[in-house]
Amino acid sequence: MVLGLAVAGPAQAAEAVPCQESTVTLTAQADAWIDEDGSMSNKGSDSILMVRSAADGKNARALVRFAVPAPPAGCVVEFARLRMFVSSGDPSSRLEVVRLAFGWSENLVTWSSQPPTVGSAAVAWGGDGHMQWNVRSQVEDMLGSANHGFVIRDAVESAEAGGDQSFHSREKGDEPPQLVVRFAAPQTEAPGPPAEPT
Repeated sequence: MVLGLAVAGPAQAAEAVPCQESTVTLTAQADAWIDEDGSMSNKGSDSILMVRSAADGKNARALVRFAVPAPPAGCVVEFARLRMFVSSGDPSSRLEVVRLAFGWSENLVTWSSQPPTVGSAAVAWGGDGHMQWNVRSQVEDMLGSANHGFVIRDAVESAEAGGDQSFHSREKGDEPPQLVVRFAAPQTEAPGPPAEPT
């Protein structure tokens, strides 16, 4: 008599972990501004972050970094917004936010030692009050590689008729730089129309 052997069926794929959606509001862990005119000076403790476009080597940029958490299991970045408060701004200026390629120290960075940038820029118009940039792709890149923060600069530096923006820094204690990140479940693509019979 031949005894039948029970054959184990194929292992079932583990079910995807459901996303616990959440929105986090992060305050800057480091910020500074750098001045081309004083290329060796550090301004990491100032209460104001200057961004300026000016001729004759007088541009200024702001650097800011956040401790971005990894997405919860099963989640992706739905949106990410950098929010900065402008106490004095120029509405005719376009300001870029670009990811930084290397690390920097708030109390050491200068124009001469600033890290290079990597990736595409998010752009918004200047002005008074809260400014906001859509930085979803930049945050996704940070989570996928390394997080060295952002630089904020005028989109047209060295312009003869450039503008100034004065942002509150984290040292100001009032309206500091913030990064708002929403984690949510991945969107599923809706099925397309059925194929036409041939």
